[in-house]
Amino acid sequence: MKVFIALFSLTLCMAAHAMSPEYSSSRKWVEEQCRTNSTPKDERVFVGRVVPKKYAGVIRFHTGITLREIIDQTPFKATAVMVCVLRADRRASPKVFRVTASEKPDYEVKNMDMIWLYEDGPVIW
Repeated sequence: MKVFIALFSLTLCMAAHAMSPEYSSSRKWVEEQCRTNSTPKDERVFVGRVVPKKYAGVIRFHTGITLREIIDQTPFKATAVMVCVLRADRRASPKVFRVTASEKPDYEVKNMDMIWLYEDGPVIW
């Protein structure tokens, strides 16, 4: 069973990398959805979800902000989600992983990251 889960996770990551959303268009979509957000432009983290419920948010970045903090500021704080983090740096590969409702991942969120949230399960881009 562990081997199956490991293979599934590896396949999921490879598929996510091959078909992941693009940073610029993702960020632009969130900015358009949140036109009235007053968070300073240099202190932003962008969060989005399209299926099954549309959600877009701009969260104020601070040093040490965690994924748990970000997820808890969305309507999805009580659910397990798949997370895809995109960076403005084109050389940075998207990071995809699962976060449960009680988990506190130690992934370092950076200023201007774009974070997509998906229902727990296979990621469909």
